[in-house]
Amino acid sequence: MSQVLERPRPAQPQVTVPATLEQALDPQWLAGALCEIAAGRAIAQVEEVEVIRTVATKVRFAVTFEDGERLGFCLKGLLDVDAMTARGGPTCVLESDFYNKVAPVIAVRVPDCVATVIDREAQQAVTIMRDLIADGARFCSALDPFTADDALESLRQLSLLHARSDFLDGADWIRPRAAELAKMSYVTPEALQDLLDGPRGDNLSPRVRSAANLAAAIRGTRRARRRPAAVHDPWRRPCGQRLPYARGHGRDRLATAPARGAGRSTWPIT
Repeated sequence: MSQVLERPRPAQPQVTVPATLEQALDPQWLAGALCEIAAGRAIAQVEEVEVIRTVATKVRFAVTFEDGERLGFCLKGLLDVDAMTARGGPTCVLESDFYNKVAPVIAVRVPDCVATVIDREAQQAVTIMRDLIADGARFCSALDPFTADDALESLRQLSLLHARSDFLDGADWIRPRAAELAKMSYVTPEALQDLLDGPRGDNLSPRVRSAANLAAAIRGTRRARRRPAAVHDPWRRPCGQRLPYARGHGRDRLATAPARGAGRSTWPIT
């Protein structure tokens, strides 16, 4: 992989991965996790701004340092989960590794990741980014209109990712995404069907909304032997959704957020 950096690498502080929201928002833990930004300053206050719980927890919070500086962040990880859900930890590790190893060498727009905390033995991790919403961005849901201009800009961003698929050479830590999804035991067939039955699929046919058909298609892609390419797997709000984009963030119309790390696939599109 090229060592020409497009952006700085996030800090990787040697602190424990929090298992609960309470631990993640503890001022003492955050002082260690944000040690490069804190630069020795104590944290005077932590304000919880928004918490979104799906499989993982996404929490927006603000930190006020002892000198009065106030900064907004967004943390994602498996917090307050049961043992079954915790089995999704390797995906969190992959996500953090995306920001550590891939984001610095590609031109795709991504949120500013300030720190990743990884326990490779336990296969758990959390990722801490700047809070783009606090900076004026508005993340859209999968139910919001997606205009032709939005699609064009999203494809432009994806082309920047695909153009650097050479980073897959020697990057054995990036596993075939279809194979990973096929082994995803923490999302049961029933849970997958519940997701497909949600409002986002209202305009799809029953054949397309079938969890059984989707699982069969995923198993089929594992047998493909074409040249792999990088794929994009988006986060949920507030770090993105569908082909994630944020309107009104600085001069950029779209703020693309490749998350859950990168994956390799034989699919020509993501």
